[in-house]
Amino acid sequence: MLADDELPDNYTRLVECCARIFGDDIKIKKNRSGGGKITIGFSSDEDIAYFLDKLEGR
Repeated sequence: MLADDELPDNYTRLVECCARIFGDDIKIKKNRSGGGKITIGFSSDEDIAYFLDKLEGR
């Protein structure tokens, strides 16, 4: 992951928005070609059920 001070504003905003739903274990890794990955950590099947409920607006 890039250091917080290296992240463009829109990356920081995305991490903050995702953290409100998924918690603090959100990581963004950008590669040299401009693509990358967003990783969401979880610790249980219950977390997955909670994420789905939030994403489906429940």
